[in-house]
Amino acid sequence: MSVRLKLLIIVLFVALVPISVSAWLTLRIHQQAFERNLASLHELAASQEAQRVGTRLTNLQGNLQRLANSTLPWSELSENERQAALWLLYRADEDVVVVMLLDANRKLVTQPAYLTASALVEEPGHLPAPSHIVADMLSHLPQQAAGTADSSYGEPFVISAALDPILPISIPIISLKPEPTTSTLCIGVSLRAVCKPGPKPEGIELLVVDSARRNICATAQFGPLSPMGADPGYPTESAPNARTYAARNGKFVLGASVSLPHGWHIVAEQPVATAYASSRSMRRQAILWILISVAIALVSGLILAKGISEPVQRLVSGARELAQGNLGYRFELPEEDEFGRLSQAFNHMAAELAARDAEIREWNAVLQQRVQERTLAIEQYHCHLLQAEKSAAVARLTAGVAAEVNDPLTGILGAVQLLAARARADPNRAQEAHLFANAEEGAQRIRELIKRVQALGQRQPRSQLRPVAVQDLVTSSLGLLGQTLDAADADIQVVRLSTGTIPSVLGNFTQLEQALLQVLTNAVAACSAASHEDTNSAAPKDGEPRKHHGRRSRILVQTKFVERRMVSITVSDDGVGMPKRELENIFEPFVTLHANSGHGLGLTIARRIVEEHSGKLWAETNEVAGVTVHMQLPAAESRVP
Repeated sequence: MSVRLKLLIIVLFVALVPISVSAWLTLRIHQQAFERNLASLHELAASQEAQRVGTRLTNLQGNLQRLANSTLPWSELSENERQAALWLLYRADEDVVVVMLLDANRKLVTQPAYLTASALVEEPGHLPAPSHIVADMLSHLPQQAAGTADSSYGEPFVISAALDPILPISIPIISLKPEPTTSTLCIGVSLRAVCKPGPKPEGIELLVVDSARRNICATAQFGPLSPMGADPGYPTESAPNARTYAARNGKFVLGASVSLPHGWHIVAEQPVATAYASSRSMRRQAILWILISVAIALVSGLILAKGISEPVQRLVSGARELAQGNLGYRFELPEEDEFGRLSQAFNHMAAELAARDAEIREWNAVLQQRVQERTLAIEQYHCHLLQAEKSAAVARLTAGVAAEVNDPLTGILGAVQLLAARARADPNRAQEAHLFANAEEGAQRIRELIKRVQALGQRQPRSQLRPVAVQDLVTSSLGLLGQTLDAADADIQVVRLSTGTIPSVLGNFTQLEQALLQVLTNAVAACSAASHEDTNSAAPKDGEPRKHHGRRSRILVQTKFVERRMVSITVSDDGVGMPKRELENIFEPFVTLHANSGHGLGLTIARRIVEEHSGKLWAETNEVAGVTVHMQLPAAESRVP
């Protein structure tokens, strides 16, 4: 057997066998991993949607039950007060459509609370209800077990093909005065929040199925409350993992299901043809490349085998000498074929190797320097990312706590307002009316604080960002600062300075104005504090005009265009300074360094607004007097000079 034939067989064997085996094994491993990941994706989508829907229904049911049984003394309410209490429950959530109070015989105790289409302007956000809503509610209420005090779901129903289904919720109310009686509070809740799906993978359809095996929400093919069939095919408690089954339209789908209370299910479905399209494409490509590899290996083996037997030994010897470090080794081959040119390239490479040694060392030093610079930049970005994650975590935590406080506060405020109205109606209870008014004022202050806390978790959609002129932003903010300067007990001068042409920035004018105004307000507070420390004059007497005491302070507002396409707004004051170790704490929630200066949320909200606009906000101090706050925002691309 000739060397050429041996070389051809070796090339084919070495090239094809490993490629074929590795391609087949890799394809099987990837397909198995793909199927597991696909099943996990459906299970995760169903679990996340089940958590969202379950949380929404549980929270709504729990809030309404607590508000009905723990907050309102139904046995002590008059007819008008019961009617007002029904409207209080109606306004507890925008998804509430109707509220009814029934006696033990399921008869209306008072007029139900709901709005028709003509009265929606009085309650924006609520859905209109037709006149037959009461009859529909009574026909779909659940059968309440005797002696139970737990709320329960009824059978969802639709009042209009254009609206989402209504879920009846029955809440028993046990009254002990004047004699034990049982009433039922019936609340009809729109499932529009449930039918509005959360984030989900592309191509997966989420279904909300009730205990009667009906799809509650409308889909692309079926309307709301469409039946799933006698045998729905989707996985149940006995088979919770994702599997393939025949859907209602006759096509096979891959689906997973998660159970909810009251016999409900969340089903995540996707057509099998769509789900496994990538797997089939991967299999076809693997087979195609194996065939291409066979053809390439065969052709390459024939070409390489030809004319290799003679020069191959010399080439091997030269490579061995070069590998042993003999850089002075040279060999010559005729230039009739590729081996001749390869010998020349080999000799040239050996000659240039020594000359390149110094150049390689120089490049190595430059590379090390660049690596150090990149490492420093990555560390700085990492610190900024940690701060952003910290701010986001604090925002989510505080917004969540505020949301939990807001619902009980609504009930407390409603009860206080109800008691205050009773007290004002009785001339002998004037002192109680005053106490209730103070309590109501305190509750309103708590509500305002909750709104500021919730502002930490709000984000501005990118679609609402517009080009904002920086000079107009500074002018508007200084105009709003006028009242704060007039109220400050100090002589403060505001100086504006602009360097060069200032391009516009991309953002929300109102939010950026709020952030800049908060920075300016803090500067005024610092100057006022410094002025009070320096003054030795007494307060003015009654009737005398108000005068500023102490030294004159100055606030400098400077705008300029800096490198890396950023616009800088710098606010400097000569008020009281602060230690550098405490400087970063001023951006933490509820941290305030001046007495009577608010709740400590202003700079936190300002930093979050700037970071949502892809900018940075930081402060500098000399620890003796004065703080400088830097606000940098990216310039709009179309306006950069």
